[in-house]
Formats: sequence, C-alpha cells, structure tokens
Amino acid sequence: MESNESNSDPNVIDSLRDSARMRPAMYIGGVGAKALADFVHGVFENLLSLSKANDSTTTIVIDKDATISFETSLNVDVGIIADLTRNYRAYYLHVLPHFCRKLTILSALRSVCFEDGLCSQIDHQYSANMPPRTKIIMEPDRAIFTSVDIDFHYLSANLQILATLNRGATIVLLDRRGELFSRNIFHYPEGVGYWFEQEEKAKGALLKLIIDTEVKGNRYQICMGWGSIFRPMVRSFAGSHETTLGGSLVDGVVHGISLACRRYLMAAGKKCRFSRKELFGSLVLVCSVTGKEYSYAGATKEAIYEPEIRKDIAPVVRDLILAKLRSDPAVAETLLMWFDADTLKWYRDARR
Repeated sequence: MESNESNSDPNVIDSLRDSARMRPAMYIGGVGAKALADFVHGVFENLLSLSKANDSTTTIVIDKDATISFETSLNVDVGIIADLTRNYRAYYLHVLPHFCRKLTILSALRSVCFEDGLCSQIDHQYSANMPPRTKIIMEPDRAIFTSVDIDFHYLSANLQILATLNRGATIVLLDRRGELFSRNIFHYPEGVGYWFEQEEKAKGALLKLIIDTEVKGNRYQICMGWGSIFRPMVRSFAGSHETTLGGSLVDGVVHGISLACRRYLMAAGKKCRFSRKELFGSLVLVCSVTGKEYSYAGATKEAIYEPEIRKDIAPVVRDLILAKLRSDPAVAETLLMWFDADTLKWYRDARR
C-alpha cells in the first residue's frame, strides 16, 4: 500500500524531541515508575562512563515533588552533555531533556537549562573557582510518565550492582518523600567479591580462587570456588549490566577450568574430558568484565557476546588453576572429586 505521507506532512516526526514524546517507551522501555527508576540508573551510569574517574562520590536525592537530583564529584563537561544531538556515547543523557518538564545541568564551568525538551539557557561562566563537580536537577514530565513514584528499593538494588562494578565509587541514595527519610550508602572496594562472599555456599567452599587482572584494556574480576553441595551458583556482569545467562565471560572461565584439569591429568598419564555439567556441579562463580563497550545477546542484555573475551580469559584461568593443582595435591583431589568418580579413583591410585 502506498503512503501519502511526505516530508511536508505535519504528522511526520522530524525531530528527536517529537519522536521521544510520541513514543517514549521505544526510547526508555516504558513510562511507569519502574521505567523511571531504570532511567535514573541509566543517567548515573552515563555520568560514570563520561567522566572515566576511578574515585567519586555521588548523592542522588528523590524529593517530595518527584524532583530527582544528582550531585557528584565526577567532572563531566556540560558542553558535551548539552550537545545532545551529537552525543550518542551517553544514551540516557542524550534523551534526558525530552522526558523532563524542567532540567538543569551544572558543572564547574557552565550551566545548561531545558524546559519541555528545549534548551532555554546556557551560562558559559558559571563558576571557574568551584571544585570539579556536576549537578543535575530533573523534574520528570508527568505528561509522559504514568507514575513518578520511584520504587526506592528497586533503584537501590540497581545502584548497589553499579557500585560493585565501579569499586572507587561511593553512591548515596536519599529518599525525602516520607515523614522519615530513607538513605542507603553503597561503596564496595572489593568489587563483585562482595557478592561472592555473600553467597552462603561460597562461605563454606572447599577451594577458593580469585583473579583480579587487566587484559587488553578489559578489567576482569573473577571469584570462584567449589562448595560442598552439588548445586551451581553463577553470577556474571559485563559493563554495567548483570548478564543473567552468562555468555562469553562465563564460557571463557569454564573453558579455562577444563583446560587446566585436562592438562594436569595428561601430565600424570591420563586423558579425559569433562562435560559442562560436571564442571558446573558445585561451582560458585562471580565474575565481571569492565572497561569497554560490549555486544550483548537478548532483549535485556542477558548475555555478553564477545568471542575475544572468551579467548583472552581462558588461559588466565587455566594458568592459575594449573599452578594450584601442581602446588598442592590436596587441592587437586578437592577439585577432581566433583567431576568423575573413575578419574578420582585413578588419581588416588596414581598418587600411592
């Protein structure tokens, strides 16, 4: 069927502002309270990625009038944020003005104000004497969002994950909407190791191994152990997302474990192969990779798809486990006992 629309047709959407306001869910995933919480999380994530700072302190405040403010020691050039038509490196900041009735962004050098998605004021001499900082005050547009009542606990959970992935960051979330204020502070210098230690199964692990290294610009943190219960527990993160289905990073770690065990047994005179099920049997694994933009699979980024990550991390895991197996036969027996009864029997007989 032929369309009668043309570029001169007033119904044709010819700007990001009009498009975002006509189809908001297409840009931010929804218009409810949960989508707004995800939007706030995304804005802060963009601030972190733009600043590239190792250490920072950020306070996020939710006020009674639904105004949300960010005040952070991150030094982000407002000029970059203001040039929203060209800045696709920070998606949520790119569309932020179009979902706010009023928006003010301030840095040490300049300030920018928006109203109903349009830039209303730019001050290029805000205060050159101020210490590095960025402040954002946003008033969500009630004409777009069906609810501006953010779920404090849902947002807290998402910010907690972000704090474990940015070990130098301190995040303070303050809710002023009730008679009594609610406040959560997140700071985890141990990174995703926090989640590993919180897992009850990991606390009783028979063998624990930690990897904290950088390879080709990617920062890896891998905490793994083998518990006393035949039930796997795996959590993986990539960039600022929890990849619930794993992907290349988990595949690389498991491949490295398999290579180490096979190489160790081959040196002792036995060839064997382990299935993924056997390797996962009692594994406790929490791992993360940060440092770059990654490709994902799934509608909500459930898995990371980066073959190079699998290729890079497998030998690192292999070498660490292989060194452990060679240095301590008791560790080798602890690890091999989960895979194959025949292999373990052969290994014990070979040690006699």
